[in-house]
Amino acid sequence: MALLGEVEEPTARFQVTSMDITGPYPLTLRKNRFMLTFVDQFSRYVEAFPIPYQTAEVCACVYATEIVTRMAQDRNCSPTKAQHSCLRFSRKHAKY
Repeated sequence: MALLGEVEEPTARFQVTSMDITGPYPLTLRKNRFMLTFVDQFSRYVEAFPIPYQTAEVCACVYATEIVTRMAQDRNCSPTKAQHSCLRFSRKHAKY
């Protein structure tokens, strides 16, 4: 048992993901200062996104618009429906 409880062993892609933020780095031309990374614990696939702020809203927006839409495609969900939901979420909650 891990200190925070049982660790779920994934049996499929995108079932368990983790994220981390690194920085601050020097300000980029696009006003980004941090790097947000996601890791799929099953396949060990990694993606990184530059972000301007390390807030929950920015992380949720990137997760919803970049990761969830691909997860829907991978699991044979309707990508159009997932993208529409994520776009509504990002417009309402955060801009990155």
